[in-house]
Amino acid sequence: MPDYENIIKRSLNFIEKNLSKSISNEDIADYSGYSPYHYARIFSGFTGFPIVTYIRMRKLSEAAIVLIVSGKPIEEISKKFGFESQEVFTRAFKKYFQQTPSLYRKNKILKNFQPKLELQIRLNKRNGGQRMNYKITELPNLDIIGIKIKTKTKDFKGNLRELWDSFLNRINEIPQFKGAQKVGICFHDPRFVEKEPEQEDEWFYMAGIMAKKKSEIPKGMIYQKIPASKYAVFSYDGSKDNLHELYRYISVDWISSVEYEFYPHDELEMYNEETEYFDSVKGKYDLMIPIK
Repeated sequence: MPDYENIIKRSLNFIEKNLSKSISNEDIADYSGYSPYHYARIFSGFTGFPIVTYIRMRKLSEAAIVLIVSGKPIEEISKKFGFESQEVFTRAFKKYFQQTPSLYRKNKILKNFQPKLELQIRLNKRNGGQRMNYKITELPNLDIIGIKIKTKTKDFKGNLRELWDSFLNRINEIPQFKGAQKVGICFHDPRFVEKEPEQEDEWFYMAGIMAKKKSEIPKGMIYQKIPASKYAVFSYDGSKDNLHELYRYISVDWISSVEYEFYPHDELEMYNEETEYFDSVKGKYDLMIPIK
């Protein structure tokens, strides 16, 4: 089985040696021997940082030291840490430190410094050390009928509630709705391979049912085909506010114990009849993570 802890440690050393260069997720993934998508999820799960975010924090933190202890021009410092221009460096610096490089140098106070991570992860299995139950399944092409929305990250919870309310109020307009499997789809977005969605970022989600065949589509709904794929299926029963704990378990504990890799594909949520789809207090459904 892959020794992800050691792989991440070597990657952190690789980043440190190349802070003066432009480093991408693809560069580190190639170094580790994994696909960019798979490695991005592993890195984030182990460290708590998206790769690009961590690299930027390290570059800016080391640049902050140089600003304080030397009289080097800001343009020279920006080039030293691989920024394409002084303007790009200044924007990134101000966003992270809430100060311009000139003011930071004037104040001579090192704050918000991100040191190199010294990874000392020990797998923390849920439920007193026991592994969470899961199963591997392969699904054929899926035909989904439902309502698809574009939502900002900051509005997702409210939009999710409104979406499921709207869809369930209209579900009987679909000819084959009786007994059909209800499905939530979180669509894969290549933009978020290297970074997590920020509050203003927009992405797509769909509430629907699994159709036996493509039939008449009610007005305001769409037909969506999900290509055949293999999934790891995790049964989740708890607050959606704590869903990040499940994702961390999957991205660290679980993936470290199997021979599978994450696959860039849409994630599915399979709901039963009793579940309140938008309930932030409790929820029970199968979370289906694409793998290969």
